[in-house]
Amino acid sequence: MEKDNEQLAHRNRGHKEPKSLHEKDPNKQLMADFRKVLSTPAGVNVFQWIMNECGFKETNIVRQVTISEDGKRQIFGDILPLSSTYNESKRDVWITIRKNIPPHLLNNVEREKEYSDEEKKSI
Repeated sequence: MEKDNEQLAHRNRGHKEPKSLHEKDPNKQLMADFRKVLSTPAGVNVFQWIMNECGFKETNIVRQVTISEDGKRQIFGDILPLSSTYNESKRDVWITIRKNIPPHLLNNVEREKEYSDEEKKSI
C-alpha cells in the first residue's frame, strides 16, 4: 500500500491542480464575471460609458471640413486616413468586449437611453 502511494506521488509530481475556476476555464469565468457586473445598474452604466468612449455608435470616417466663405455651409473634403484608422481602433475595443457579454445583457448596455421630460429640457 505504501509503495502504491509512493508511485502515485511520483507520477503526480509536477502536476498542479488548478487553484480556481479561472485557471480551469478562463473564458467561462470571464463570462460569469461579465454577468455579475452587468446584473447591476452601476455595471450597465460603466459599460455604457466604455461603449460611448469607444465611439461604437459613431462613424469611423473622418473627413476634412472647411466652412464656405460666407460661413453658411460646410464643405467636406478628403477622408483623413489616420484619424479614421484611430476611430476604427477605438471602436474595435468595444467590439472585442461585447463578444463576452451575453445577448440579453448586451441589449441593456447598447439600447438608447430614454430621458425623462425634465432631463430633455436640460439637454
